[in-house]
Amino acid sequence: MLRVLVCSCALGSLLTSCGSPPPPVPADAGRDAGPPAEGTYENVVEIMRLSCAFASCHGGSGAGAAMLNLERAIAMDTVRETLVEQPACMYDAMSLVTPGDPEASWLYVKVAGSHTGPRLDFTPAEDWDPGITPDAMGNYPASTCPLTERGDLSFGAMMPQGSGGLDASRAETIRLWIEAGAPGPAT
Repeated sequence: MLRVLVCSCALGSLLTSCGSPPPPVPADAGRDAGPPAEGTYENVVEIMRLSCAFASCHGGSGAGAAMLNLERAIAMDTVRETLVEQPACMYDAMSLVTPGDPEASWLYVKVAGSHTGPRLDFTPAEDWDPGITPDAMGNYPASTCPLTERGDLSFGAMMPQGSGGLDASRAETIRLWIEAGAPGPAT
């Protein structure tokens, strides 16, 4: 238990306070919420507002978990600029959003990718350099970008944390938005 707390506290620079639990997962987070909404910027922002933009997750006064502060981006109406063609903290070989390609978008991988329980099943490209060097025992130093856990590289949990990923309809809304080129707000 102490080791888990220590690992959680190592992420403290990304969270507003060490040990802050994520907000409760909505009761319908694991269930299909019906047909997907249109893949518009506005619908994607609403999903993020309800599922991601909390002080204990991707919000607060700091950088946000995984160096992604969606609460601030929503408030400033810069969600698109925050996500599109920006390298993912955990796996910088992929952009958070690659317009037109959901499968090459870290955001989509994190909300709808293959997973075992809450953990994301992800294998990086063989030529990916995480930018950190393991010690003589093969253990990586503590890091949040990329994420290490107990000396191993990790790609973290499915998002929203504790949910096993977004429900199918919300994930599909994000996929449709990315597939459409990740457009900005309607004018």
